[in-house]
Amino acid sequence: MSLAVLSTDQVPARESKGYWGELVSRAFGRLQSDTYGDEDFHGRVTHVAAGDVQVGTLQASRHRVVRTAARRGASDPGHLKPVVQRAGRCLFEQDGRRAWLKPGDWSLYDTTRSYIVSAPQAVDLHVLMLPREAVLKGRQDLADLLVRQ
Repeated sequence: MSLAVLSTDQVPARESKGYWGELVSRAFGRLQSDTYGDEDFHGRVTHVAAGDVQVGTLQASRHRVVRTAARRGASDPGHLKPVVQRAGRCLFEQDGRRAWLKPGDWSLYDTTRSYIVSAPQAVDLHVLMLPREAVLKGRQDLADLLVRQ
């Protein structure tokens, strides 16, 4: 089991936005990140890997992440990501569906498909990353389960 605690506090303020993009990509898969142009950005990720299962907590100023299926890369087997909103609000978008989460809500998305997560305010999230193939065991279609409240 490996534990990582990553924070923008580890770099000078002028580098925090770029460093944040590296953090979320390292912890949650190849993502594009933007901070709505905010100069005063703070973010922290706690990430634990236990075999193929990964658990993370993300606490951050407002930001957005985008993942396209093409950005996934051949070496990424894909994950199912249940997310629990602890503070703030986020908009999750995938396959034409949209779900606004508030504290106490949760949703599920599939990293083999394109998605966008927008947090227009500071957020605190729990993220579980489950290996897609191990969960599906041969089933292919999850469309009715994804990006719901």
